Amino acid sequence: MLSREQIDSATTAVASIPNMDDLAETFYTNLFETAPEVRPMFGDDIKDQAKKLSATLSLAFKNLEKIETLVPTLKEMGAKHATYGVKPEHYGIVASTLIATVETTLGPKFGSDAKDSFEAILTLVAQVMLEGAADAS
Repeated sequence: MLSREQIDSATTAVASIPNMDDLAETFYTNLFETAPEVRPMFGDDIKDQAKKLSATLSLAFKNLEKIETLVPTLKEMGAKHATYGVKPEHYGIVASTLIATVETTLGPKFGSDAKDSFEAILTLVAQVMLEGAADAS
């Protein structure tokens, strides 16, 4: 699971994000530039999707100390994402794009410890979501 240091580092970084909705919208802009092949998986107006991502990220980072409570929800999300055509390789693209977006947003406030923590958290989230996708197939 996650160490105390990873949890503290990640939650401190998230608390420094000025506006999670704006970050989520910027993330999707960056994602579509990085991986234009995923754009068709989303509707025309990305604002609603950005709000969903913002809420999901906020919930996840508030519950890092009891991340096991998120497992059923993450597995359901993984199964649902698979129906949209999300492939295992997309998870790495999403994680790296999200980390880059947070890094750009926070600048020096997002140090190497925070970045490492985000990578560990997003790897864990991806693993659980991929389990959900595999269970559903």
